[in-house]
Amino acid sequence: AEYHALRSSLDELEEEKRTEMLKPKVVVPFLNPGRLVECRSKEGLDWGWGILVNFKKWDNKKDPSAEEKYTVDVLLPCAPTKSVTTASGQKIEFEQKNKDFRPPDEAGKSELQVVQLPVSFLHNLSSIRVYIQQDLKSAESRRGAGKTVTVVKERFPNGIPLLDPVDDMKLNDDGFKKLVRKIESVENRLAQHKLAKHPSKLKVTYEKYKRKLAINQEISVLRKSIKGVSGMVLFR
Repeated sequence: AEYHALRSSLDELEEEKRTEMLKPKVVVPFLNPGRLVECRSKEGLDWGWGILVNFKKWDNKKDPSAEEKYTVDVLLPCAPTKSVTTASGQKIEFEQKNKDFRPPDEAGKSELQVVQLPVSFLHNLSSIRVYIQQDLKSAESRRGAGKTVTVVKERFPNGIPLLDPVDDMKLNDDGFKKLVRKIESVENRLAQHKLAKHPSKLKVTYEKYKRKLAINQEISVLRKSIKGVSGMVLFR
């Protein structure tokens, strides 16, 4: 329970940090073509690392004073459209195209596509930029760029280097520095926790605990719904 509380606290602090980093005035100067970025949605969709191709600002014509909105075009691994190839070489798709460009299953095949996403889907920004062709319309050019990501991952087995929000992105205000210190404090407490001393058991134990919490939550929701229904029953 204590470990889960620390992890939850860290997740909240990291999300607060990410929100500050993704504010337009902070992040836009770093939305350079070729920058490696990690993309993930709050709903749990996780594409992993890809290559930033472009970004676009969307003007709110109805309300010019509204906060600026940006989207990014990113080359990412996506779930492929299932198809068969006939004897004549014709490719026939027998499943609806992956129009939403959802990420592939963990063990499944993938195909590289340029996906337009909200800036809020940028989970991490790397300090590394790679060369990409301007024209990524062909599958061959996309595969070539995708190999670059694989090479970078192999070169940095302990994790792709990230932009430092203070040193690189110049988030120097006292409030942000205080937030960073809080994150470091929670990370240190997690590292010193007794569960962290047994890495092989940690993942299994923590996942079991999270499942237990999820089940308890479902039971609580069911009890409330049953109570609501019973309250509607009239007795004579």
